[in-house]
Amino acid sequence: MVTKGLLVRLEVKAGNDAMAEDVLRSALPMVRAEAATTAWFAIRFGRSEYGMFDVFPDDAGREAHLAGPVTQALLDAGGSVFAGAPLIQEPRRAGRQVACNVIGRAGHEGTAPHVQGKGGP
Repeated sequence: MVTKGLLVRLEVKAGNDAMAEDVLRSALPMVRAEAATTAWFAIRFGRSEYGMFDVFPDDAGREAHLAGPVTQALLDAGGSVFAGAPLIQEPRRAGRQVACNVIGRAGHEGTAPHVQGKGGP
């Protein structure tokens, strides 16, 4: 059961949208290798604002993800792509499940980079 989540917002420096999308696309194989990451979405909120939404079965899965290679990839891209540190939020819980609203559709032109879901096609 999914009980924990993360919403990470990233502000991209002007002109670096393509590089930010490359960083997010490169994260997909890393996320697929994480057994405790139940679902992961790359999101484009608007011009120069991107994010990721992840869900996990427990705190241990969330902490393993935060200590893993996706976080390192964001740190490596750091100041050359992003305008500042990521804003990391933990969505509020409703009962025993993460409550969330879906913003846009993955792959919709202008809404999100086309990133295949963790589970495959």
